[in-house]
Amino acid sequence: MKKFSNKKKVLLFSCILTTVTIIIIIFLLNPLWQPAPLIRANMLNLTPKDTSMEEVIRVIKENWEWEGYIAYVGYLRQDVTPRVRIGEKSIKVFQGKYPFVIFYTYVTVYYGFDENDKLIDIWVWKDTPVL
Repeated sequence: MKKFSNKKKVLLFSCILTTVTIIIIIFLLNPLWQPAPLIRANMLNLTPKDTSMEEVIRVIKENWEWEGYIAYVGYLRQDVTPRVRIGEKSIKVFQGKYPFVIFYTYVTVYYGFDENDKLIDIWVWKDTPVL
């Protein structure tokens, strides 16, 4: 069996380290990997409370592909017990997905509006369905 020379070992190690570093940087630069409260804070910076529904839709369309829909009922916070309905109207926007081990985590942002179409709250839902 042939042994690797020290030069080849260093080259192999450098290639592996570079590959791992690139993968880590790609994941860290993906905003969907951020914790849900941080994503929510970023969304509130773009669309603060009391922003009109029309303005929220404009901001969404400028920054993401519009894969959302408007509901004429508030969204249901499913991460609290008992579940709470937020707003009189809502927008649901699928932000994207990212790999998590062998599954994907899906990120959805819900915008809740009052009866005057003013933003009252945002909720970020991360879901990793397993088979």
